[in-house]
Amino acid sequence: MDNGQRVTSDDHLVSEDEVERWVAEKQAQPSTSPAPPLRVSTELKDAWAVIREPHSITHAYGGAIVWTTKDGGVASAYVGFGVLDGEVWTTTTRGRGKTYAMLRDPRAAFVIVSDDRQRSTTIYGRVELSNDDVDVTRFAIGFGRYRGGAQEIGPGIASFDSPGRYAVRFIIERSVTRTPM
Repeated sequence: MDNGQRVTSDDHLVSEDEVERWVAEKQAQPSTSPAPPLRVSTELKDAWAVIREPHSITHAYGGAIVWTTKDGGVASAYVGFGVLDGEVWTTTTRGRGKTYAMLRDPRAAFVIVSDDRQRSTTIYGRVELSNDDVDVTRFAIGFGRYRGGAQEIGPGIASFDSPGRYAVRFIIERSVTRTPM
């Protein structure tokens, strides 16, 4: 958008005719809920059920981490994560905006959605960053095992055990989990 005006182009994905047809079909149908009702929970055990659910780990192996920017706004990134010793961990590198932001203000949120997209959890808390070689290597090994379930580390994990890398531990303070009823 430019100057608050709507930007149009010939490569839009939805035509006006298509929208009108769907609206007419929806209005002609008896009123039904398009999605199952959701149960919302603030219990940490429900958040862990989504975080540890095998399909969220092996297929949709990441989540969106959200942090506060210097000017008070918010930003997010899709990142891989692992659970090490019962805690959520991820990684970042030196020189990234999110790294500077997390070092300045450790408040963060992390959103994880199950593979079937029926369940999600948002965990709120703060992060602790460590660039200690032991912590970074522990994360790299743990991430590889957590992701692949193998006891041996493949060569691909070397990118996580690299110079300028931080291991990021997420300290959960509260959560909101949504599951179908």
